[in-house]
Amino acid sequence: MKSRKWLISGITLSCLAIAKPTQAQITADGTTTTNVDQSGQISEITGETTAGQNLFHSFTDFSVPKGDVARFINNNPRVENVISRVTGSNRSEIFGRLEAGGSASKFNLFLLNPNGIIFGPNASLNLNGSFVATTANAIQFGNQGYFSATEPKDSSLLTVNPSALLFNNISAAAIENRSVVPTMNQVRYLVDLPSACKFLMARA
Repeated sequence: MKSRKWLISGITLSCLAIAKPTQAQITADGTTTTNVDQSGQISEITGETTAGQNLFHSFTDFSVPKGDVARFINNNPRVENVISRVTGSNRSEIFGRLEAGGSASKFNLFLLNPNGIIFGPNASLNLNGSFVATTANAIQFGNQGYFSATEPKDSSLLTVNPSALLFNNISAAAIENRSVVPTMNQVRYLVDLPSACKFLMARA
């Protein structure tokens, strides 16, 4: 895959966001064992597609409206990274809360959607690890390969930590943000940048 690469070590970015809430839509695409159990305003996301310290999820659509919660459940103590991609054609609109759950809830959460990601003013995180949102086409895993939203493939060999973000076009969609992100008992305001960004990272 011919692409541009952005390393993801130790960088925190955010961008401007002005958007209206969307209807809830979290749908697994069937390429992983991802299961979405919706009860009222809470969607619990589970799955068993693991490789090494990584747990993979794949969605056709992923949006969370105001007042709703998308809870990523992990009960495997070996998992350090929960990596989610959106393979459909719609952007992700996050107006509610993303949170970690399960007996092993200390993990880093990745959200990959090349169509764009919007964080509304009420968007928040309740995580025990770092959070990365990106509009890259794929996340690279050292020399083992990549987990792609535009070229979905088997991820069984991706056992190492994510190492880079891959973009295959110059005009990649932006991340738009105007939210307050609580993490590690602190409230972190995500400031505006003068130009559109391609990924956002909140570190625990």
